[in-house]
Amino acid sequence: MRRLLAVAGFVLVVAGLVGIYPHVEGWLSPTSMPPQPVAASTYQPSDSPSSTTPTTTSPPKTPAIQPVVQPVASATPAWLSIPSIGIDESIAPTGLTSRGELEPPPGQTIWFDRSAKPGRPGVALIAGHVQWGSQPDTFWRLADVPDGASFSIRYSDGTVLKFVVINRKSELKTDVQHDPAVWGASATPVVVLITCDRDPKRSHLVNHHYTNNWLVFARPLK
Repeated sequence: MRRLLAVAGFVLVVAGLVGIYPHVEGWLSPTSMPPQPVAASTYQPSDSPSSTTPTTTSPPKTPAIQPVVQPVASATPAWLSIPSIGIDESIAPTGLTSRGELEPPPGQTIWFDRSAKPGRPGVALIAGHVQWGSQPDTFWRLADVPDGASFSIRYSDGTVLKFVVINRKSELKTDVQHDPAVWGASATPVVVLITCDRDPKRSHLVNHHYTNNWLVFARPLK
């Protein structure tokens, strides 16, 4: 089930796979300042034998917030793991074909290499087929991932970044093509996992193509 679709100035071929969710509200700040420790008081004991020397108490230590280790600039997303739905798949960085098309091969999850890298400001697009022919494909269970579920992306240099699902959406493909929430810019890191929506209550088969996409939005897990 392949389908040509013009998206943001190029053609996308994804077995009926194109779509996105509207603007996501309520982003959290990526950094926060740790509480500062309170300095201990200094006491001067009296020389008088009748005086009592107070005991000084050290303030509790505030654990340091460890910065998230970022992959090297040349590294690319290499592996996707979503334990809650049993997804454990390699990721292939994929660009456009000579025909100006983005075409994930069957059985392969891809990262669109014109999108942001996961974990960096911008929208990172990771796509996979829900099925190929009559057989389940890499994103067959993507619609089962719950809000709040965590997943990880391992880069080619071994760095692992973690993300948390913040929203899910079924969207008509015709409404997806020019949606800036996916094809536009973002000041914060956003990961979008996208496939066809195979639920007949939301999406229908027309000429062997699903009318809707299923989209999962995620942000970095702090």
